[in-house]
Amino acid sequence: MVYIPLFLFTPTATIALLLLLKEKSDIRLAESEAKYRTLVESASEGISIIQDSRFVFVNSSLAKLLGISAYALLGLNFSDFVYEEDRKFLLDRLENATSSQDTAHFFDLRLIDSSGQAHWMSVHFTLVDWEGSPASLGLFTDINDRKKNEAVVNSLLAEKEALLREVNHRVKNNLSIIMNLLSLEAMSASDKKPEMVINDAKNRLQSMMQLYALLNEGKEYIDVSAKNFFIRLVTEILAVYPESKEVKMVFDIEDFNLDGDRLARLGLIINEFISNSMKHAFANTARPEIVLKADCNNKTLNLSLKDNGQGFESGMVSDGLGQRLVIMLAKQLNAKISVDGTNGASYVLKMPINK
Repeated sequence: MVYIPLFLFTPTATIALLLLLKEKSDIRLAESEAKYRTLVESASEGISIIQDSRFVFVNSSLAKLLGISAYALLGLNFSDFVYEEDRKFLLDRLENATSSQDTAHFFDLRLIDSSGQAHWMSVHFTLVDWEGSPASLGLFTDINDRKKNEAVVNSLLAEKEALLREVNHRVKNNLSIIMNLLSLEAMSASDKKPEMVINDAKNRLQSMMQLYALLNEGKEYIDVSAKNFFIRLVTEILAVYPESKEVKMVFDIEDFNLDGDRLARLGLIINEFISNSMKHAFANTARPEIVLKADCNNKTLNLSLKDNGQGFESGMVSDGLGQRLVIMLAKQLNAKISVDGTNGASYVLKMPINK
């Protein structure tokens, strides 16, 4: 390479050479700026430069997200586009950023577009120099889908925790019912054969088994369809008695939901009523029939069982254990029971169903 001293050039030639070099430098700078602008404008992430809390640069992705043109955003206050509940959080983070030695800061917040809709964004702020003054380069990534998925997961976890608490509560209550049942069976066992005591206890626990079967099949674990439960329970109870094939069972049940605890107790009461009818009602009845009705009116559950059997003079037709059991369960349910032995046996239960 041959070096030519500048003093050999005339002043005019020297100026021309300097202008040529500057022009080439400007062209390279313009080309470089064009490349970077293309990259910034084509980025899927929102990009902005914020100085003195105001936008001094916004790329098209962020402008599209906010629903305002990039030019119109220039000079507007960035915090005006931050979800109101997140503004204090943002100010605290920015205050920490200015006092911290770190130049990069990451956090999530919600931005509000021109229509008022909130968008969850993952934000990366970096301290930069912009035209001789400090500024923040912000990168915004839309994480709405991730937040929605997190909300679904959190909801499922909360539901699982509630379900576990409900299962533990229900198991505890049902074990208490079983203990009471066995205690009552033991008190009345002196005049019964052991197999009769065991069979009676088994029949009384059938309602709780049916309830759990229905819970496992359904999608709801807290409240259960009373109609499905009552129909299936009565079907299971009648299957214990071979003579039930001759009995016509009529259902008139409104479909409503009730929690498992109260359904379990109602199931035991229904078991006693059905068993009473099967044991005592139809000795001389040509066409035996049992009608089960249930509905909810004015926050009260009305349940009735009626058979067309021989009826009884007074009181509740049952062994002493069954009667004590029904009275105990009715008290737990805050329910009132009336019994009528005229023209067959009739049992009516009224129970408040406020949660």
